[in-house]
Amino acid sequence: MNKTTLATIIATILIFGGIAFFAWKSGTPTTTTEPSLATKILFIGTGCPHCANVEKFVADNGIDKKVTFETREVYLNRANAALMTKRAASCGMATDQLGVPLFWDGSKCYSGDTDIIKYLREQAGVSEAGTVTTQPAATSTK
Repeated sequence: MNKTTLATIIATILIFGGIAFFAWKSGTPTTTTEPSLATKILFIGTGCPHCANVEKFVADNGIDKKVTFETREVYLNRANAALMTKRAASCGMATDQLGVPLFWDGSKCYSGDTDIIKYLREQAGVSEAGTVTTQPAATSTK
């Protein structure tokens, strides 16, 4: 193998390695377009325990298959944080005291894991026990 071929191989490896590194380093792509007001959004923060409660409820109960909404991380994404502030302001919330999780349903804000889980439970028709409620339970006449 001559020096030119070896140099070409090394340059190719470095180029593809650099591309792979920067693609990995950039993480999750940021959304550049703002969703419509009607779009339901769950705002969360990486490492937030209350957010983890909501995410676990969603996963355990298949809520994302029953209720359409986006999930936006706000600690590491300034555009998502700005969007959360904008949605919270439209709900009349003090934007200097915002926290996550926050859920925007298209017209109203729900703050905290308890209120968000209650809202999602109602929207998805999931009972307190975690079962789907599609019709009222039958009553016994005995």
